[in-house]
Amino acid sequence: MAEYGSKGSVLMLADRFTTLDGVMLSCFYPSLLHRESFAPELQMNAVMRFLVDPTQTPNSKVKVASLTFLTQLAMCMEPSAFVPVMTSGRDSTSAALAKIIGWTGDAKSSEIRRAAHAALIALYNLNTPQVTMLLAGLSAEYQVWI
Repeated sequence: MAEYGSKGSVLMLADRFTTLDGVMLSCFYPSLLHRESFAPELQMNAVMRFLVDPTQTPNSKVKVASLTFLTQLAMCMEPSAFVPVMTSGRDSTSAALAKIIGWTGDAKSSEIRRAAHAALIALYNLNTPQVTMLLAGLSAEYQVWI
């Protein structure tokens, strides 16, 4: 599977995230096949791209699952592997961070708020200087996390 590279990783994650339902959700979290088949930095890139993909409109279960996956991934990555992702000339990582910060204030779901907080903390702990730099590039409303 590794020969599919970034595109294969993005497609597999997008498929996993968007086809979640109550039954599949319980078997999604371990997802050991995916974690062992693709390098962590490719998985991180795929998650960041998924989060900012305008064609995706994730429901609350998908948001929680993607944030949980991101949190678990960040906890097992090397700091040097966390680098900004450029998609179509724009920084997907900063856009994804902004979206995650927005989800920390989700009015409808405490699960989404908790998962978003956990993801931000895990990313910050993964590579504090990189996340601080990314947050500094966002508008003032997002910089309360610095």
